[in-house]
Amino acid sequence: MIHFISAVCSTVCQNGGTCTALDTCSYKEGFYGYSCEIAGCAKPEGNLVNLEQQFYYDGETITITNRTCKSGYLPNSGSKTLACKNGQLTEKISCVLEKRARERERETREDERREVGRERGRDERITERRRGEREMRRKEERRERERERREREEREREERERER
Repeated sequence: MIHFISAVCSTVCQNGGTCTALDTCSYKEGFYGYSCEIAGCAKPEGNLVNLEQQFYYDGETITITNRTCKSGYLPNSGSKTLACKNGQLTEKISCVLEKRARERERETREDERREVGRERGRDERITERRRGEREMRRKEERRERERERREREEREREERERER
């Protein structure tokens, strides 16, 4: 016969932690401490160096720059400040090989240039359309003046004929 003995912890494991051995709480991600009472974030993983701490409490921030990545690596989305909130970092970030990071920066700049070009093209099309509309109005106004001139000349000619 097999008997199971449940683990006993002298303090209650908090924040969803479980008592797994004598006075040992197994905590969920984002919580640490003897009884899982501390909310915080572990240092982000992957090619990061020069970080001041291995653990960040809720509300603390981590600034990821070129200096926090291993030599030859850069942050995958540029320098960022991450915050630890409810045991989770506000954003996933990693350091990637410098060549790939530079390619991403170049791609981002190209995307921005394309967007500016599209906006400029749209502005030019709007300007051209407005220019065309103004030209159409001017032509219409000229036709209207010409029609009025012809009508006036016709009336004057009819008056002269009546006077004879």
